[in-house]
Amino acid sequence: VRFLKFAARPFAAVARRRGLPALRAAAAQARAPAPEGEVEELLACLRSAQGSVEPEDYWAVEEWDLDGLRSDVEIVLEEEQLGLDLTAFEGVLPSVWLPGTVRVATGSAVFVDVLPPPPSAGADAGAAAESVGAVLGRAGMELVLTSEAFDVGQEVHVRVVGSGKTLELSMLGGEAALRADLEARLEALRAMEPELEPDDVGAEGPAVEAADGGCGGEGWLEQPLEDAQDVSAFAAVGRDEWLRARVHHTASFGAYLCVDPPPAATGPAAWGVAHITQLGGSSLHALDAGAEVRVRVLTVDEVTRRIFVSLAEPEPPR
Repeated sequence: VRFLKFAARPFAAVARRRGLPALRAAAAQARAPAPEGEVEELLACLRSAQGSVEPEDYWAVEEWDLDGLRSDVEIVLEEEQLGLDLTAFEGVLPSVWLPGTVRVATGSAVFVDVLPPPPSAGADAGAAAESVGAVLGRAGMELVLTSEAFDVGQEVHVRVVGSGKTLELSMLGGEAALRADLEARLEALRAMEPELEPDDVGAEGPAVEAADGGCGGEGWLEQPLEDAQDVSAFAAVGRDEWLRARVHHTASFGAYLCVDPPPAATGPAAWGVAHITQLGGSSLHALDAGAEVRVRVLTVDEVTRRIFVSLAEPEPPR
């Protein structure tokens, strides 16, 4: 009898993996304990998506089949993503941080319910109503700070790095990650641009109307930051060059600053964004409107006419 009991254990585990219902039920006779921790969270996620789930299906004789449970959760949530309307996220740059809430974390990804950006001032009431509500997105573990543990319901900030059939997210906010994502988006925008006829372009390229983006003249703090700004004066600025800037306002993910062009350049001031991870030891609470700081230019996006800056010292070469 002892020999039969011992021999049945590995056979029951193999049978479960092969999906034989009768033998899975036999394995469950070992009385699965009450689920807790990650197992409880994953089962709750499955139950919410499917309506019901049997915990015993994931009990393999003496331990939880955590890999199988994680895999099933990922399959269910990835299927849910395929039916979502991502219109509200079209055109959102990968430098924009959006608030979200962790739905669940698996071994290879974190699934987050993300709030879309607020509608523009000119949006109608119908569009504003449609933009309310979170949308499920996925951040692979390679795009997450792996040292951080995520709890169900935890509030996080994420960046949209892909919005094709599903919403792909990133939680990395370092200089290299931001630069890589912006460059990838810039290449995608260039590929979508229609080719200009020779008669439409002068010897120096298409004309760009110079604008200070709301950073010039008296009362600049009260002026809104305009998208159609001239950033050409910053295109050749080195990453180690410090420029004078003034704080326009702050947000939960960082600070908006009016940046003066380098002394040798001819062009107006322009506004730039410094992510919260690029404040160089300063806190958002210490950055009062109008305060003068110095910044480095990380990236200049001449298609969207935006600048991304840092208050932190340059990273030492590796």
